[in-house]
Parts: sequence; C-alpha cells; structure tokens
Amino acid sequence: MRIVRPRIVAPTRAQAMVEFVMTFVVFVFLVFVIVDFGRAIWYWTTISNAAREGTTLAVINSPDEGEQPDAALVRTRVLEKAIGVDLSDGDVTVTGCCSPNSLVTVSIVYDFAPVTPMISSLTGGPIELSASSSRRGEY
Repeated sequence: MRIVRPRIVAPTRAQAMVEFVMTFVVFVFLVFVIVDFGRAIWYWTTISNAAREGTTLAVINSPDEGEQPDAALVRTRVLEKAIGVDLSDGDVTVTGCCSPNSLVTVSIVYDFAPVTPMISSLTGGPIELSASSSRRGEY
C-alpha cells in the first residue's frame, strides 16, 4: 500500500497577487492625488491671472476725476478671463476701483472640489482657493 502525501504548493502565486493588489491600490490613490493637486494648481493659476487682468483694466481704463467708478466692468472682465472656472459674481471682490491715485484690489475666492471622494473626505470638503491682485493708478 502506498501512502499519498499532499503536495505542498509554494504560495508564491497567491502572495504575488495580494502584493499586487496592495501596491495597485496605493498607486491608484497616488495618481488621483497628483491629478487633483494639478487641477488645484491650474484653478489657482487661472483665478490669479483673472484677478491680475481685472486690476489692469481698472488702472488703465480709469475714468477721469468726477466720474463714478465702474467695478461691474472689472468684475465682468475677471469672469471672462477665468476660463474653465465656474466663478460667480459673488466670488469676485473689487475695492478702490477706478478713482485716481487709489489702490485697486481684486480678490477672488473659489471653492475647489477634488474629484477623488477620498481626498475630499480627508480635506473635509471643498478647498478654498484665493487670489488677489493690487495696483495703484498712476495718473
């Protein structure tokens, strides 16, 4: 009579699969973090450039003394230059607009929502991005 012993199979195949899954999850998470970080930088750069365009318009196209300043025109220019960013009129603040020798400041506050749900749960919701630009009218 022959004794049959079970073969001991090396667990390398299952171990490799488990290691791959664990590594893949970390890799995918890092890719999403990098994508969301890149999006946040792009949004911040866009609103920063839009604020700069608004202050340039307010300084260059300032009315002469005695006329009323037009902050609505500056807001409209900022909203036009913020391409790809869903800014509303309430996100843009214009102070000191269009009066001679005054400091014009355009401030933008935007709530950035990450695409990855895990990142938004780690940050506690939307991330507030803010940019401002100031220039003094020299005329």
